[in-house]
Parts: sequence; structure tokens; C-alpha cells
Amino acid sequence: MASTRSPRIRQRFVLTGIMLVCLCSFIAWQIMKPRYLLSGVTNSCFNAEYIAPDTLLAVGNRKLYEFKGQNYSESTILYASETRLFSLGIHRDSPVKVIVGDLEGRIHFPETDLAPVKAIGGVVFACGIKTSWDSSECTIIAAGHDGVQDMGWGGNVRLIRYNGKTLELGKNYEFEWTPKSLCIARKSNTIIVGCASKEVIHIDLDTDMRKTIRVEGGVINCVLSHDENLLAVDEYESVTVRRVADLEEVIASIPIQKNEKRIHTCIRWHPTQPEVLMIAEAGVGIKLLNVFSQEIQLIKNPNITVPTTIWFSEHDHTFNLLQRDWRFMTMKLKNQNDH
Repeated sequence: MASTRSPRIRQRFVLTGIMLVCLCSFIAWQIMKPRYLLSGVTNSCFNAEYIAPDTLLAVGNRKLYEFKGQNYSESTILYASETRLFSLGIHRDSPVKVIVGDLEGRIHFPETDLAPVKAIGGVVFACGIKTSWDSSECTIIAAGHDGVQDMGWGGNVRLIRYNGKTLELGKNYEFEWTPKSLCIARKSNTIIVGCASKEVIHIDLDTDMRKTIRVEGGVINCVLSHDENLLAVDEYESVTVRRVADLEEVIASIPIQKNEKRIHTCIRWHPTQPEVLMIAEAGVGIKLLNVFSQEIQLIKNPNITVPTTIWFSEHDHTFNLLQRDWRFMTMKLKNQNDH
């Protein structure tokens, strides 16, 4: 009798073990899988900015959202518009702290009673805020399509002055090609514009002097290092790094894997290691490029598809990523000392 029960008991133990393994695997998958900050009915997340520990601003369709709390689980609508919003600019030390550009050339001013202003003719692909010595004044900058020619052709960069009370349209720079990205220097009165036509243009706002360089591919995005000495440029099939003092010379370069439809990447400078550039690459993961040693570290994650923004959170030592479809992902290196 004992001999017939023994196999049955063992079989039950095996089945119970398999069930426990499956249950634990399911729980782990639920914890580790990418989480959606918002449901798909809100359409795409076009732009987002990490502004403080546990605080993220993101633009989606006609709304500007603020996400706070652990894993950015608490959402609030900061601003709603009748037109489609697209780009986002933030400067917390400015009298105007947040601006949003829309698809019809307007700049919106959340957290203020200022009415939207028509800045350029078409889509505001990038916008930003530049402060002056007087803390009550600042300059709003909008860059994008001119609204007249075919997309990719024709564009403007418009300056809007804010004197603490009112807004006034300032200089208007015209371009043959459409500006897609904008870098605003804080230590000098200059900006850098990346165009879809394989051009990066450095502009002195005091003299209006332009310095134009050609790059290999159309510029998806460009970002200034924290000390404003280096410029990283996403050129479709590669990411290059150049010195602002000599934009012609490439001092570091990393190839980007091709995608059948389009190459999706997102770049940002590491907040605590000034020589390290963070690159989120679709289907690959996060690459950490040390500009001077040329060393590359990889955090593999093939689930990255269309990254909108990437940031390194110092307080919990994690790399965080928000995608176009509102998926929020968190990654960490095995050895934190590598940071």
C-alpha cells in the first residue's frame, strides 16, 4: 500500500512545486513589467522632463501632466488646451517656469495667467527659457516649422521677451530648413539649433552671427553638457559629441542600430558624471558613453521602442525611461559603483 501511495505523494509535491514556481514567476513579471503612467486613450507622450526627485512633467495630446510620488504613480493635469500641445520647456529659476509649444506655432504658459502667444508659423518642435540678470525678466525661445513650406523645409526661431508683466515679440530668425531641436546656453547669450537638413547652427543672440556645420544625418536632437562645453548630436544612425568651441571636430561617436521604419533614440547627459552621455536606443537598451575614455556600458532592455525621455535618479540610483506610449520603465546597473 505504501509503495502505491509514494509515487502519488511525489507527484503531488512535483505539481505543487510547479504551481509555486509559476505563481512566483507571474508575481515577479507583474512587478518588473513596464507600467503605463496613463492609458492609451490620451494618445502619445510627445515630450517629458524630469525636474526633481519624484516629479515629472509630460505633454500628451492637449494636456500637460505632472507625475509625482513613488514610481510617478500620482498624476495631475497642470494645464489643458484646445490645441494639440507638443514641446516642453522648463526653467525653475525663471519668473516663467514652464512653457509648452503647440502644433499651430503658439507658446502656452502654464502656472501663469498669461494668454498663449503666436510665436512662429507652424509646429513648435522645441522651446526653452533663458533668464536675464534681472530675476523678474526672461526670454522665451520657440523653434520649429514656418507653417508655409513642406515639413522639413523652412523654419523659424522666435524670441519673446517677458518683463515681469507682459510679453513682447522679439527677434525672428529664419531658416531654410526646419529646426527640430534647441539648446539654450545659460553662461553665454547663445543658442544652438539642430535642423532636419543635416545642419547644426550656433547663433550669437547679441550679434546675430551664425556658425553652421554639416553633420552626417538629419538632427533628431542635440543636448548641451552641464558645463556647456560639449554638444551631443543624435544624427539618426549615430550619436556624436563635439566641443562647442570647435563644432567641426567629432571627439566621440557611437553607432545606432538601424530600424526598418525609423531609428528611435533619446540622449541626455548624466547628472553626476559630466563626461558620461546616456543613450536610450530602441530594441537595445541604455548605453552609457564616456566621452573621453570612449568606454561604453550597456544596460540591455529590448523592450525599449520609442523613448521620449531618459533620466538618472540620484536618490535611488536608477535609470528611468518614459516612452511615447506612456510606458514607464526602470533599470539599474548590477554594480552601482559603475556610476
